[in-house]
Amino acid sequence: MTTTWSRRRGHQPTAMSVIALALVLALTGCVGALDAEELEAELQSRRADIPSSRALDGAAELASELGTPEVRVARITFDLPLVTYWVPVAEDATQVESWRWDGTELTGPGSVPAEAAADLGGRTFTTDDVPALDRTDQLGEEAVVAAALDGGSVSGILVADRGDGVRIVVAVRAGADRRQVVFTRDGDLVGVEDP
Repeated sequence: MTTTWSRRRGHQPTAMSVIALALVLALTGCVGALDAEELEAELQSRRADIPSSRALDGAAELASELGTPEVRVARITFDLPLVTYWVPVAEDATQVESWRWDGTELTGPGSVPAEAAADLGGRTFTTDDVPALDRTDQLGEEAVVAAALDGGSVSGILVADRGDGVRIVVAVRAGADRRQVVFTRDGDLVGVEDP
């Protein structure tokens, strides 16, 4: 597999989704056919599709790319279609680099700001340490129910050790309303937080 460097630092997949959808609508002559609510609903439905294998497949690709049987990561972020892994640099664990998996291609490494890397406190984990990673689709459904937001849908997932063990934090959004639903690494509900 060839690794390519993604030069789009600060790239926001959701912003790209909006641009891509707007471009498709413009090219097909459908501009104006969707109002703002319909456009947001379409984007939310696309973000709600969280394949359970996505994080595990990407971690396997990353391990292969790095030539190691498993990869220790500082965090995993789902912002579909991308899954981003923050990986401590082998030569200097105070530095972290990011790798992105879109389901077919692994890109990286990219840089992570030093202050963000410092906030991680050196805490790392492997995908084997998080048994619930193989059922993120189910956790997404449970999070939408637990968040109790009318019309809510999953907008992203963060897996990280926030100082109290590895947690899976599912972001649920309905318009301007947002909730974070926190699960243990085994998938047990911890609680619902306002971001």
